[in-house]
This record gives sequence, structure tokens and C-alpha cells, in this order.
Amino acid sequence: MSGMNASNSSPATASSELPSEIWRWDAIDIAAHIGLRTITSSDAVQSCLDRIAEVNPHLNAIVHMVADNALREAKEADVALKKTRPSVLCTVSQSR
Repeated sequence: MSGMNASNSSPATASSELPSEIWRWDAIDIAAHIGLRTITSSDAVQSCLDRIAEVNPHLNAIVHMVADNALREAKEADVALKKTRPSVLCTVSQSR
């Protein structure tokens, strides 16, 4: 769903229109849309991973990729979201 068009869903923030690529959204919009269930954590992570795969060969900015961990944690967040209402930042991935 990394190509999802946000104009088909209610805006989560003051932005009236979000870019179609989730990786272009800011963390607030991503978290809000996950909370509204218009996208999943897995959608957001996959969108970012797709973008990294596209540009990193040219930039070599990411030396150690942990995509499997990121996707696993996103799926876990999706399962948890189905069971309860998360805090706003529970779905925002963090660098370590």
C-alpha cells in the first residue's frame, strides 16, 4: 500500500492533502492515519523501505539494514492496534 493516495481518506491533520507516497509524510500524519486505520504500520514501514531500496544504492547512507526487524515490529504494532487504542507515537518508528 506504499502508493496509497491519502486524498481518498479524511485528513489526519491540518494538511488538506498528503503526498501519495507514505514515506513523504511526517511522523504526525503517519501516526494519525494509523490511528484512524486508513493505513497500517506495515504500510508505512514498507513505503519507507521501498524508498530506501530505491535511493540507498546511490547514497550508501544506510550501511546496516534491519528491514526484517522493522517489518516484524510493524506487524506486531498492527496486531496490538486491533486490540486497543494506542498512544499517538506508538506507531512511529525510532532510530536506535
